[in-house]
Amino acid sequence: MRQGLATGFKPPQIGETRRTGMKSRLSTPRGAYSRWKAARPQAGNWFKITFPELPDDALSQHGLQRDRIRLLLNRYGILFRELLLRELPMFRWATLIRTLRIMDLSGEIYSGCFFDGITGLQFIAPEMLSLLQHETDRPPIYWINATDPASLCGLGLKALGNTLPPRIESNLLVYRGDELIVISRRRGRHIQFNLPPDDSDLVGAGLGFLHHLLHRAFQPLRHITIETINDHSAVESPYLPVFMDGFDVVREPRSMTLYRRMT
Repeated sequence: MRQGLATGFKPPQIGETRRTGMKSRLSTPRGAYSRWKAARPQAGNWFKITFPELPDDALSQHGLQRDRIRLLLNRYGILFRELLLRELPMFRWATLIRTLRIMDLSGEIYSGCFFDGITGLQFIAPEMLSLLQHETDRPPIYWINATDPASLCGLGLKALGNTLPPRIESNLLVYRGDELIVISRRRGRHIQFNLPPDDSDLVGAGLGFLHHLLHRAFQPLRHITIETINDHSAVESPYLPVFMDGFDVVREPRSMTLYRRMT
């Protein structure tokens, strides 16, 4: 799937016909052949899945709706109208609200106002409610892509204002618990830190997304160019020592470039 997405599900052309004198021959550069070989589909047995017809009786439909709600709750933990705007029609609020209320009455899920800034009714799984009520001494640090299903980018929630970047693949968010500590735009070209440079969470965990981009197994980046940090030039930023602790840094007049540290 990754190879297909990277190549548009089309094998690259590996050769071109060149005319030499009165004859023509097929020229196949070594690099082109290597790209073609890497783009070939994996070997295996493939077959088309025949999906069964959906039940049309009310009881079976209700059971199907409950399964869909459980799937969404496993993904998000909490459900509200804005969160389901980008789902397929069978997973949207208007389709599921009746079953959500029935599950609330049966005690399988809870309804109420669990987060400020969200208009309308909210439904939450008991496991998620227990997790929110549990206090931890040290909140976990994690990062997500702006297009991740768990991301709130692009939902237009008034409580968030303009704090989140656009919902595009090149933007990343780093959280410490429920606190947004780093915003990366355009694959690190523009970075915003919401922690001071001497915060211990920035070294290592806070910049884990940059290590991932450079060291991931599938198509790692050769380097990351950073132009601005907190809307100021990256080469003059007080955060520069934070990057030098974990990367090979090359300073340029208007930007700095991060490379994998090989030692």
